[in-house]
Amino acid sequence: MISIIRGRILNKTPTSVTVDVGGIGFSLSVPLSTSQKIGDVGVNVLLYTRMELSKDGIHFYGFSTEEERQLFDLITSIQGIGSKAALKILSGLNREELERIIEENDVKALSEIKGVGRKKASRIIFELKGRVFQKPEVNEDAIKALVSLGLKRNEAKERLKKIPNAESLPLPEILRLALKNE
Repeated sequence: MISIIRGRILNKTPTSVTVDVGGIGFSLSVPLSTSQKIGDVGVNVLLYTRMELSKDGIHFYGFSTEEERQLFDLITSIQGIGSKAALKILSGLNREELERIIEENDVKALSEIKGVGRKKASRIIFELKGRVFQKPEVNEDAIKALVSLGLKRNEAKERLKKIPNAESLPLPEILRLALKNE
């Protein structure tokens, strides 16, 4: 499986991008949010990808963040909700808006996205309720390391929550900041 693509943007539309990776042009469908974040033609880009095999061929989907790709995977895991519908949802809503819609059972707001009717919206809300927006553990390795250094598990979690963007930092930096954070 190809999980990331890094290269230079050759062509770009609001919902697709072609990236040159070592002389090979990968065409990827992207949500509007990704298209807006990645820059213009000629810029180097890193996209988190999802590859899909179908009777029509191989399709690539690209996302500017790992979180966005995970949300795409979660939406497409629902029976009857395909990649195109998931891209439309991610193009129309950011994570926080989708979280609100699901928490409030707002079928009407979700069904306003083109291609997502009331039936699909209801299914999405039902399937994702309680699954999507549980905040991820900051970093299980960091928690284990802090516990091994004598902290209680809950105390380690609390210290890690105080570190901004902890999930994107290397483990030694997380540990240094957590031990400094009393």
